[in-house]
Amino acid sequence: MAARVLAQLILMGGQIIGRAAFQAYNQALANAAKKGATGASAGAAALGRMTISEARKILNVNTGASKTTVEEAFERLHTANDPAKGGSSYIQAKIRGAKTRLMASDAQTTKE
Repeated sequence: MAARVLAQLILMGGQIIGRAAFQAYNQALANAAKKGATGASAGAAALGRMTISEARKILNVNTGASKTTVEEAFERLHTANDPAKGGSSYIQAKIRGAKTRLMASDAQTTKE
């Protein structure tokens, strides 16, 4: 009897968590659509890829910033967030990713 009740509780908990995760995903897609995210940027965000807009925000640079400006922002933020100085390796990784993303988008723009 107790095993049956326990199994039902576990099953019910799994269903609740599954529904909540599904609703959260749908809400995230709805929020992305409200903010005007294109299919490509919403898809990139869903897959964990950084968008150009996000990279600009992380490095605090404007649209059309030069490579020099991006590299200066990178150096300043990367040094400020050095784990040896009490910074965060996670934030440093985001900063590196932002620089890589902006440099890659700049390389594609110059090819076209």
